[in-house]
Amino acid sequence: MNALRAYLERDFRVAWSYRSSFFMQYLAMPFSLVGPRFLADLVGPREALAQYGGDYFAFALVGAALQVAMYPCVTVFRGAVREAQVMGTFEAILMTRTRAELAVLYSGVYQLLQASLQPVVIIPLVGLALGAQFAWSQAPAALGVLALVLVGFSGIGLCSAAFTIAFKQSEPFTVGMLSVSTLLSGILFPIDLLPEVLQWVALLLPLTHAAEALRGAFLLGADVTNMGWHLAAVGAFALLLPIGLIAVAASIEVARRRGALAQY
Repeated sequence: MNALRAYLERDFRVAWSYRSSFFMQYLAMPFSLVGPRFLADLVGPREALAQYGGDYFAFALVGAALQVAMYPCVTVFRGAVREAQVMGTFEAILMTRTRAELAVLYSGVYQLLQASLQPVVIIPLVGLALGAQFAWSQAPAALGVLALVLVGFSGIGLCSAAFTIAFKQSEPFTVGMLSVSTLLSGILFPIDLLPEVLQWVALLLPLTHAAEALRGAFLLGADVTNMGWHLAAVGAFALLLPIGLIAVAASIEVARRRGALAQY
């Protein structure tokens, strides 16, 4: 825990040294949510939205929260690794008493905590101010689902960092995965509007089940027992975190054997 605290303190000091950027990232978010509010007025009640409470604005806010949460998870670890490689500090970081894979994990924790303020605090409060209807009684269940999503996508992010350690460049797969998930997982519209074959593809994506579970809790007031297999799928997705840690440890060992840790 001392190592994690040291990483958090370091990253906070770096972020705080750029105060304009520190505050602007939170001030900009409310303005980005005004557009969906007017789009909801244009769309109006739709049959496809009936199962989600009928309010497109609330529907879109849940999707926005997931989208905002997942992007840092899959990018911060490889970004931290690549920055350390280019600056020549990566090998020095791995020489500390902290286990190598945990050092990579800790390097992204601050940014994940910082990014989580937007889906957990800013988006719900702005949505409430703009007239969205939420079932606040199931907020703890919704937070639990969101936490599992963060854990699962962090596992993907660690696998991406492992690729960067091994090959000294960012892998090309997560960009495509994010694009497909955004299109097919019900982030912007219900998956019922997709062609039937794409609906089956959507059911294979963990983000689809996360969106369904979150909307069930936050829009309809469904408790954990009513989330069914959506919650089970999100829970299984969280197992990617230990897989990601194993991948990072393996890639570091391979780089050590090649004598390539100091290369960039």
